[in-house]
Amino acid sequence: MFRSPTNDRDRDSAPAEEPRPSKNRGTLESATHIAQGARLQGELKVNGNLQIFGSIDGIVNAVGDIEVGCEGSLKADLSGRNITVAGTVKGKIYGQERVLLVQGAHVEGDIHAQSLKIEDGVFFQGNCVMGESARTAQPGKVIELHPSNEKSLAVAKG
Repeated sequence: MFRSPTNDRDRDSAPAEEPRPSKNRGTLESATHIAQGARLQGELKVNGNLQIFGSIDGIVNAVGDIEVGCEGSLKADLSGRNITVAGTVKGKIYGQERVLLVQGAHVEGDIHAQSLKIEDGVFFQGNCVMGESARTAQPGKVIELHPSNEKSLAVAKG
């Protein structure tokens, strides 16, 4: 009864609050995605996590985790914190913490990691270096294992 028509309009036309960026960086929800059908050639560097469903030929470095989906096809060396492979990788894999090869994965190349888990139904052809020497391994450096009596000694070249 005592309302002013202008007051109702002002209230209804109040600006909507703008969506804010997510603060939880570093989760796979906020990862960089390489979609199925995408093709990259060269060196890819990511400061967070990375999900790959397309194909890459070259070098892939991520500060965070890397997930290669079942559609992913890589002819590349991978380097990241935790690496999960469900697709195809032909190249060296450097996992600072863990590498997981899930059922259906096809990996041809050496793996360097603190921890390695291989599920049933995985094709893996290559060598594996685990423990502290794997943690300090870096892409571009070749690690050779030389048997000396009862132990193996890791020697980095490059």
